[in-house]
Amino acid sequence: MEYNKDYDTILEEMKDEVDADISKGEGSILHFALAPAAAEFEELYNDLEVADENSSPLSCDKEHLIVFGTNDNIPIKQATAAVWLATFNTDIEIGERFECGDMTYTSTAKIDTGKYYLECETNGVEGNIKPDDELLPIEFITEDFEGELTELVQEATDEEDTEVYRERYLQEKQNNNSMAGNRTAYKKMIKALPGVAAVKMVRVTETRKRINAYILSSSYGKPINEVVSAVQQVIDPIGQQGDGAGAAPWFHVVDIYPVEETTINISAKFTLSDDVTFENILEDLKATVDGYFVELNKTWEDEPKLVVRTLRVAERMGAVTGVVDVQELLLNGTDDNITLGQYAIPTRGEIENVN
Repeated sequence: MEYNKDYDTILEEMKDEVDADISKGEGSILHFALAPAAAEFEELYNDLEVADENSSPLSCDKEHLIVFGTNDNIPIKQATAAVWLATFNTDIEIGERFECGDMTYTSTAKIDTGKYYLECETNGVEGNIKPDDELLPIEFITEDFEGELTELVQEATDEEDTEVYRERYLQEKQNNNSMAGNRTAYKKMIKALPGVAAVKMVRVTETRKRINAYILSSSYGKPINEVVSAVQQVIDPIGQQGDGAGAAPWFHVVDIYPVEETTINISAKFTLSDDVTFENILEDLKATVDGYFVELNKTWEDEPKLVVRTLRVAERMGAVTGVVDVQELLLNGTDDNITLGQYAIPTRGEIENVN
């Protein structure tokens, strides 16, 4: 049906239906009688055009696309909050609020004495940037209080772009993603949840009747407990497992686990430039090893087992400014490559100069 009719077109079409011997000019009685109806019809055509566009996920606006996705269990990826590891010179209360620059944070979990997770109260990627200002409590704690954001442990994400979401929705709808209970359906559902970059599924066996899913965080590391719990709640809530209370079908019992971590300690004989000490470049060495591990972790989902290669570690560290040569490199005390478990990723341990 043709909807793009404007007022003038509609008015002329209405006049054309009237006998030719009747006056139809702008000042005529007929013109004034038909003009209000033409204006109403123009609005009606506009409304019909919008309704027609919004009747299909191919052309609808964001609001209606979200409705389509919600009904088909393919929700839009919401903006998420960054989680930082913070260190303090005193213990604090869970729920304590802090400010740093333009950002505010809430403590969510105690990791160790003086170490806590702080969740940014502003969702979106701007929370991934560490402000230059001092971390201060919103309410008084102690006179000599000191605190610092030390490590981004869970990257924030912005809300999924509308057209990216549309493409994903149509693809998953075509693939009948609505949790048929197969491996592909589980992986797509779990990877669509906030904080998850990759997943490996473990099939049911004769001796183990539960489905296990190991997840990798959106930062390509081990996800924090809150992310694991949130995924568990969506897929198969604790206390209702197997009842179909989540996305998993009836009689499917699904357990969500964080990816396992294998610590890799590195030792080598480093030859350095004359004006460089090992302590001067240690942070750069750590950063380059971390970068290599992140690259490895991005392949975790598609690889049976990750392999940390001595040659790659030596190449990366040898490229650090101030390093002349790297010899006798050992990973966890051996000069062999380290093959990790099926559900494990590497995490950096100590880096030692054995000169």
